[in-house]
Amino acid sequence: MNGCLLFVTGTFLAKLDAKSQFCTSFLRQIFDLFHSSGRFGAHPLVYSLLSGVIFALYVDASAQALYPLLDSGIEADSSAGTPGPVWIDNDRVVFFGEDPRKRIPGKPLAGPSSGPRSPNSQEDQFVWNTTQNSLRRTPRLMSNLCAHKGMVSFVTEEPPKSRNRFWYYGPWGKEKKHTYLDIHWYWRNPHSCKYYDIEPAWKRWARERQRATAPLLESHGFIDLGAITTTDRSRWILVVPGDPPSQVPIKSLWGALQPEVPRTYVTHEDAYTFSSSRKPVDGYLLKGNGDLFKAAFPQDSPPSNGAMLYTKKGFFYYSLATKNDRDTSTIGGYLLEGEKLTRVVVGTLFAPGVSPDGCKLAFGHAVSDKAHYDGIAARQRGGLGNTTVKMINVCERSGG
Repeated sequence: MNGCLLFVTGTFLAKLDAKSQFCTSFLRQIFDLFHSSGRFGAHPLVYSLLSGVIFALYVDASAQALYPLLDSGIEADSSAGTPGPVWIDNDRVVFFGEDPRKRIPGKPLAGPSSGPRSPNSQEDQFVWNTTQNSLRRTPRLMSNLCAHKGMVSFVTEEPPKSRNRFWYYGPWGKEKKHTYLDIHWYWRNPHSCKYYDIEPAWKRWARERQRATAPLLESHGFIDLGAITTTDRSRWILVVPGDPPSQVPIKSLWGALQPEVPRTYVTHEDAYTFSSSRKPVDGYLLKGNGDLFKAAFPQDSPPSNGAMLYTKKGFFYYSLATKNDRDTSTIGGYLLEGEKLTRVVVGTLFAPGVSPDGCKLAFGHAVSDKAHYDGIAARQRGGLGNTTVKMINVCERSGG
């Protein structure tokens, strides 16, 4: 009877304050208190209360979401320098995180310096099959993971923490082992994922001509960004492979703004995305032949706080702009379809990655800044965090 009453009470409170998430944060603290004390299992009534809250918030969020969130249940690693999710195909995505079900109640986590699988951390690397909604640990810890059209490359230490580094390259699960040369770690194409044991074309061009360069796929060539001696990076030249290489000036659409180097290859468009500023938001799509397209973002778009991505439906970016840590009026992920900008994810979001077909986006997510940072503090005390790896599918809109 008491359990039913608490369930109803929890449901009412959550519906009353679902938008601000105050109720959820408060009840999560109760959960942390029991969990950290190691006596959580002796209080089934708390389960009922929390279940009511979670059920109500789920119904409320699902009813309003254009693209419902799928939650992996794995707490995201949001520490600085941690790579974001990497899609190895249209179904599976790899990321660092921690399974809260394996948390030792009341045992504080070690500091950020404790790496995955260290004695005081339950952090791991996971493969999430988003179609089957199944998870498994990776057989080894992989750094610098890169995936392109069925091929992957990564660096690993063997044995772990030995500083004996090797890099692997090949189809997922069938990679071949190669010697890793620290002095040439930067001889890797971030788009094709290939490492080089001889100086690649874009590095040789830069050295011989004293130019700044940025690689594209080997078949596309690379970009000459300008002389090393100048800070002006607004006039680009596409250098196309050949004997001799041909040079194609890229028409500047950014004026006096300094564009970022294209970092993201868009498989389904055979192109690259980048931006040149955060205010106002802008985004560009560069084709392999040098054609450049500019996105039509509204002038009042919230500022961008991360990489500009391109989905099957259009450009995607996230904003952390907020009045305070409880405010969720503008914070979240935004999708530009034509000239219409829509917030498709509400809350604190970071390190998104898009699947090769442009349909799925995976990212770390919490309902607000406060929930995110309260969760970090709770984890340090041995409780639960509030930021997990989630996913949306922009090709499957809610309601058809």
